[in-house]
Amino acid sequence: MDVMGGEYHVMNNIWGSCSGVGDQCIEADPYSTYFQVTYSTHTGGCVASYPSVYKGNHWGWRTNDSNLPARARTLVTVPFSWSVDTGGATGTWNVAMDIWFSITGNGNPSGAELMIWLRANGGASPAGSRVARNVSIGGTTWDVYFADWVTWDYIAYKKVSAANDVSLDLEAFIDDAVSRGYVSNLWYLEAIEAGFEIWSNGTGLTTNSFSTYVTAGADNNAPAVSITSPGNGDKFAAGSNITIDANASDTDGSVTKVEFYQGSTKLGEDTNSPYSYTWNSVPTGYYTLTAKATDNNDDTTTSSAVNIQVVGGTGAILREWWLGIPGAAVSDLTSSGNYPDKPSGRGLITSLEGPTNWADNYGTRIHGYLHPPADGNYTFWIASDANSELWLSTDADPCHISKIAYVPGDTNSREWTKYPQQQSSPISLAGGGKYYIRALHKEADGNDNIAVAWGPALSQQVIDGVYLSPCCLDFRDFAHFVAKWRLTNCNAGNSWCNGADFNRNGSVLLDDLKLLVESWLEGIE
Repeated sequence: MDVMGGEYHVMNNIWGSCSGVGDQCIEADPYSTYFQVTYSTHTGGCVASYPSVYKGNHWGWRTNDSNLPARARTLVTVPFSWSVDTGGATGTWNVAMDIWFSITGNGNPSGAELMIWLRANGGASPAGSRVARNVSIGGTTWDVYFADWVTWDYIAYKKVSAANDVSLDLEAFIDDAVSRGYVSNLWYLEAIEAGFEIWSNGTGLTTNSFSTYVTAGADNNAPAVSITSPGNGDKFAAGSNITIDANASDTDGSVTKVEFYQGSTKLGEDTNSPYSYTWNSVPTGYYTLTAKATDNNDDTTTSSAVNIQVVGGTGAILREWWLGIPGAAVSDLTSSGNYPDKPSGRGLITSLEGPTNWADNYGTRIHGYLHPPADGNYTFWIASDANSELWLSTDADPCHISKIAYVPGDTNSREWTKYPQQQSSPISLAGGGKYYIRALHKEADGNDNIAVAWGPALSQQVIDGVYLSPCCLDFRDFAHFVAKWRLTNCNAGNSWCNGADFNRNGSVLLDDLKLLVESWLEGIE
């Protein structure tokens, strides 16, 4: 029942595992914190009840004007006075306060239960193990008990010399528990109870009066943090060095560090702004990135998650072209004396799509390796002006290729459905596998384009370079790369510095050279 206008609540609280063995009644005064156990016949041999008076948030019930919850570190003073009369009770019981802490401040105990035992009868003793003797708190001495329970930590202070009347400050007990590592300064004080744990025969136990109030200072504001790069859904080539950048700030203090995580695994940390961490040589897979900021009061905030994908490609594929060949049929290209060994030019492109309206009377070969991100059935489409063919191997060997789609006439750029022959049958591919792929294209005059798309179902996405890697590189490709060395501001608009920024981090540096050399050596092998 609410007493003193709802400032406190008195309850019979028959809860324990022995609560079914016997009965209990209490009487209370609505205008004070007085209550008395008038009838108690429990005989089960374990805790059956905890008749008590409390202030704060107790398992969903809240009293008025309690100033709770309050973070432990903000507490200034929590004085309490308690006077009891044991009334000749002959059973097994204690006179004990129960102080509850939560981790999140949501009103439900989850951090710790801190008890203060003034006296006990009939062999009653705190749970756990005694971890300290004769600890001085509030001008008197206490034995300290601790148990690490699954649901919360249990701490008990048992008065060495029993007492019926005390006036102490709860803050001193909390400080001691914090210093022992049993309570965190970041946890929230939720409720303060005073009553009697009854094992058996508690008739006559009486609280004459109980009072407490909480004074707390302003709490610290947690820091703010967000990942600014990479973006959610970004894709990277296998083996890339991925730099994770984060913004972090604190309105009433300072940020002491930002930690970077992949899932629950810590990758690293940075203690100085701007905050960043470079994750080197990242293998293929799907990854969830977060950043956790800590401020000068040890408050932490974790950013929203950023999901990225690292696929087996290096970010580019080889495009070769032969100029001065008339005709619109792919056979006009493949029957030329200069095909396949003497192209007019070559270069790396960052998707399986050539330029549009580029020239007349030329042929193109785009070829390399395809790296599917996951197991599944993939459908392919090819669009071009004029004719084109799409070939795919059953593995990385070009000798195993077969034609899977072609354009018998001409289409607009990315016009995927003009001819039924443009679409392949569904093809089963293994995630992480490597498949040789080749697109052949012939242009006569007028408009020209070539692109290849894929997807589960009908998504028709142009195949991005992160799913591709080039084959057959030579010194010409190395010279092309050297011409782009140390360029910055690489982006999708400039085709990632014309294919030289393999890992798409904005600049052409050593990690890109590593990917180029790996592709080059693959061709030599």
